[in-house]
Amino acid sequence: MLDHLVEVADRAKVRGTIVASDQRRRSKRTNKHIVTAFTISAISRCVKASAGPLVSLEDKLDITPPHKRSVRADLLGREAHTIMGCGGNWPCWIAVVEGDQRGRGYPANPDSFDAWFRGWTTTKGIVVVGDWREEARNDGALEWLKRAAAE
Repeated sequence: MLDHLVEVADRAKVRGTIVASDQRRRSKRTNKHIVTAFTISAISRCVKASAGPLVSLEDKLDITPPHKRSVRADLLGREAHTIMGCGGNWPCWIAVVEGDQRGRGYPANPDSFDAWFRGWTTTKGIVVVGDWREEARNDGALEWLKRAAAE
């Protein structure tokens, strides 16, 4: 069983735990690792940004069949001891960067955002903690946007 999971994870390019949750990360008093998670809103179909102290960042497979992959960034919320989850089941278009980047004038259109992102991070020296946009796009993450635009 474990061998099968390892094989499935390798085939899916699962990255595992990038940032592990721990006691220090779950406390607003001690967690000062502010990040911004860029995702696509299912309602507006636009890029949205959520910022806060990073509790954990994981790319994982469920251990129970059908072994669904998910990518999730957990951020501390505004209220004490609340955690805001960003991301979801695969394919999940998400990028996580250092700092609070919500007010930086990023493009709301996912295609425009993808074209802008690399230049912005390079020019401004923004550290990328995790980026699944291209892989998710290749696996069909934005097909629903194309269908909605055609309607």
